[in-house]
Order: sequence, then structure tokens, then C-alpha cells
Amino acid sequence: VSEMVVSSSMAQQQQQQRQKGDALYREASKLVTPPTSRLARLTWKRDPATAAGKFVGAGHAFAAAGATALAIDSLQKGAEAHLAAETPFQAAHALERAAALAASDGNFASVRSLSQQASDAWVLAGHRGNAVEALARGAAKCSPPTAEDAPSDDDALALWRLTLDAAAEAETRGVDEAAAKAWLWLVGADHLDVAAESVPTVVKALDGADVDDDHPTRLRLLAASIVLELARRDVHAADKAFFAALDGCAAFAASRAAAVAEDLLAAVKRGDREAFEMASKPQRLADLDVQLAQLVTRPGGGIASLLDEAEVTPQNKAPPPPEVEADAGRVDDDDDLPDLS
Repeated sequence: VSEMVVSSSMAQQQQQQRQKGDALYREASKLVTPPTSRLARLTWKRDPATAAGKFVGAGHAFAAAGATALAIDSLQKGAEAHLAAETPFQAAHALERAAALAASDGNFASVRSLSQQASDAWVLAGHRGNAVEALARGAAKCSPPTAEDAPSDDDALALWRLTLDAAAEAETRGVDEAAAKAWLWLVGADHLDVAAESVPTVVKALDGADVDDDHPTRLRLLAASIVLELARRDVHAADKAFFAALDGCAAFAASRAAAVAEDLLAAVKRGDREAFEMASKPQRLADLDVQLAQLVTRPGGGIASLLDEAEVTPQNKAPPPPEVEADAGRVDDDDDLPDLS
């Protein structure tokens, strides 16, 4: 009996919220939609500022009533009215609320669109950092925990890429976390080619956010760019990424992340399984982000599989160092990477 009473009470509350939403929506519509009567139009005046509050209020009421589609529509109209009233800050909030509702309904295409609109509104409000965060929040809502949880990650991929681009263009402090998160999602979701193309973008985002050379985020990212190329089975590109990291960041050479990347690269180039196993011990891989550590060790397709090949394919093989005559004092060492120890 008590369960029936609770259920009846909830249904009554939802009905009341639905009625409240309907009333607010009608009131708001009258403030932005000219009346049909010619006489009434003579005295009618558009009032988007008041309408915005009523539309948003209707959206919250519809959401409480469980009418998600009506709630999203009302919040979008509220955002439009806020933009017309030149209050983009409130418009951005309304659009992000609508995106959250769309996500709860599994409508990720709408999450993508609403998050982009929210980001644009934050830019209009002069908050570029919030614009980046709006895209990142939308992307996270579209990102399933595992690939099996969604038929496609197209919407998540689009939003994470937009997050990276927005972070690179923002040139403001605080966007480095969203940029790093976006790039690591690309790696974790196995979009390795896109991640490789995006390395300059995420580095630009860190530069614009004034991230120090010795900041762990920067050091781990640079090491990740090397490991990523190994995962793409391009040893020559991994070599280039290694030397680019040394040239571009004074603190990289002394970092533990650099040591792990160097040891993995050297072991692969030598085909040295024992050295690779030493470099890929859990305590060493702890100096990399988990998405990169998984590339090293994952069964079948990990970097370790390079050691099973008779030789690295010619197009990906790093060029050998020039031969030196024995009497020139050459020390035998087939690892041509600089010693960072």
C-alpha cells in the first residue's frame, strides 16, 4: 500500500510540473511571438529577457515531469532568447543543461550539437576556457566506457577533436587538462592516426596555457608521442618524435617519462626482448599515462609484438648510423639514442 501511495504522489508531482511547464512555455512564447491580431500587434513589444527566464523555467519543469524532449526544446528556446537579450552566459548554461538531458536520453547527436552551441555561447560571453570545457563535457557524455557500449563513437570523436582545437586557440590558462584528456581519449579509443596528427595541436594548447616545460602533463605527453609512434609501428617516426621532444623541451631529457620512452624505443630497434621486458615493467610504465601503458602491453597488438617480427619493415625502419672505422675508436653500441641517464 505504501508503495502505491508513493507512486501516486510521484505521478501527481510530475503532473503538476508538466502543467507548470506548459504555463511557463505559453507565457514565454507570447513574449517573443507577435500576436496574430493586427490591433494587438500595435501594443505588443518583444521581451526576450523575460521570455528567456520563462523558457528555462519551463525546461526545468518539463525535466522534472520526465518530458525530456519538451525540456530540451524549452531550454533551447530559452538560450535563443538569452542570446537575443545579449546574455550569452545564461544561454550557455541552458544549452549545457539541454545537452545533459539529451545524454540521459541517449541522443548523442543532440549532445554534440548542443555542446557546440554552448561552447559558442561561452565564447560570446568572453569565457574561452569555459568554451573548451563545454566541448569536453559534451565529449565525455558521448564517450562510452568501452567500445561495446555504443555502436559508434563518431559524436565523441568529433567533440574531442573540437575540444583540442578550441584549447589550442584559446590561449588561456586552465585548458591544458581538457586538451590532455581529449588527446588521451583519442589514444585510448584507438584513433592512433588522429592522435599522431594532433600532437602539435595539444602542444600548442599547453603552450597557450603557459604550462611549464617541467610540468608532468607536458613531459608525459612528449613521452607519449614517442610511444604512440611505436604503437603505429613507425620506428622512424618514433625516433623523430624523440629528438623533437629533446629539442623542444629542456626538461624532457631528465624526466622519468623520457627514460621509459627511450628504453622502449632502443629495445625495439635492437630487437632486445630482455631490455623491452625491463622497460615495460609496471613500475616503469607508471611514468606513462595509462592509455599509453596499455599500448605497450596489450595482447596481440601491443608494441611488444614488434619484437616478434624478423625485422622492422623497411619503410618504417629508422636509418642506421654511419659506419665508423674500428681504429677510429668506435664503441660498439647499436642504440643510437642519446644516453639520458
